[in-house]
Amino acid sequence: DVRVLVAARTGDGASGWADYALLGSAAGRTAGGPGVDRPIVGDGVPIGPSRAPRRSLEGKQVHPRKPEVKVQVLRRFEVSPVLRLAIGIPTFAALTALAAHVRLPLPFTPVPVTLQVFTVLLAGGMLGGFGGAASMALYLALGVLGLPLFAGPAGLAVLSGATGGYILAFPAAAALVGLLTERYSGFARTSLATFAGVGLIYLGGTLWMGCVLGVGIGKALQLGALPFIGVDLLKALAAAGLGCWYKKST
Repeated sequence: DVRVLVAARTGDGASGWADYALLGSAAGRTAGGPGVDRPIVGDGVPIGPSRAPRRSLEGKQVHPRKPEVKVQVLRRFEVSPVLRLAIGIPTFAALTALAAHVRLPLPFTPVPVTLQVFTVLLAGGMLGGFGGAASMALYLALGVLGLPLFAGPAGLAVLSGATGGYILAFPAAAALVGLLTERYSGFARTSLATFAGVGLIYLGGTLWMGCVLGVGIGKALQLGALPFIGVDLLKALAAAGLGCWYKKST
């Protein structure tokens, strides 16, 4: 018997040559008969690449390297900003109209509890300053034209009433939230932005109510702000959370 060393290319560079040992007769018996390249030992057991360090063409020993695996990551589907606004502006106008009809009147104040504050803040967080303001301006314009979109009567009557200041403040509040969230990220800062939006809605609403009802600022706050602070802060936190999730997912 003779020992024949056969060099086989493993495919990982110039140094990627492994030694195969073929033990057999001088004729070099192979597994499966003539013409088959699978080396065997004398007892008929095929052998593969040796686990010893590989030898390069220059005779130097090199350790086997792990095969490189290339993973191709699919890019996220990106929506153009124009298309996003074209869809988002009417969508949030419609959502705000629906939220106005989720209404709980309170006996001690002319201001009902609705979900509108939530949709206003969320519009700013998702659409940005311009898109949020545009969606609320569209809602306001359609309501003034007579569509039943407000929590009270349709048309200019609701704007001239005690709650008109809240609705008029919606575009400014959405713009403020959008501008702040475009500049700052993270749940904590986004929450502060939505809190600022709530404050702006309260400012417009209570000042308007004071003028319409002829009461001082203290009484206006008692009627139009203090009973709603807890609920509206929860709405602001929910809007901040959804806004952060949306930005991470897009």
